[in-house]
Amino acid sequence: MLSSGSNAEIYVQITNGGGQFLTVSGTKHCVSVHNEISFPATDASELRIVIEKGKAVVENIEVY
Repeated sequence: MLSSGSNAEIYVQITNGGGQFLTVSGTKHCVSVHNEISFPATDASELRIVIEKGKAVVENIEVY
């Protein structure tokens, strides 16, 4: 979830090692409300959130 004051275009990438990140969610315009990005289950070892435009503060990340 992004914190209040955030206004950004973001996307999520994952990798299972080796340094090659794959985009698992397309660019999403997020504002300071609850934003949820989900993608199919995977055994990824790393996740990164790319802020493509604007500014954002990630308040929390929940993994299910």
